[in-house]
Amino acid sequence: MRLFHVSVKSVLLLTFLCLCAVYSFAQNYPSGPSSLSPAVQPVYKVDKKTRAVKRVQPKVKHSAEYAFYDRVEQAAKLKKRALKKLAKPQYTNALYFGHKNPPKKRAVHKMRYCNECGIRH
Repeated sequence: MRLFHVSVKSVLLLTFLCLCAVYSFAQNYPSGPSSLSPAVQPVYKVDKKTRAVKRVQPKVKHSAEYAFYDRVEQAAKLKKRALKKLAKPQYTNALYFGHKNPPKKRAVHKMRYCNECGIRH
């Protein structure tokens, strides 16, 4: 009748070793998806018909923030006007010499000294 004579200590030791082995394998092989290896890859779609987001004007007209944005918009308008003015031929064409209209082309013996640009023409 002593076929299965095993001490309690050896059974506990064997059980402990089996649990340690199972636990170590469970750490190495994850069973489900995780944040490092998700099961389904996310698909990012870009909508081609997206519109630019408009900046909403604040309805309060007496705050410091509103005054700041108002000054920024005024400065942008002034800069746009200046660039538009500089695009005119008076400022971009070298023949104007800073005059509003291009100076007349006179003969060499009839040229006059110009007080505006300091050149004879």
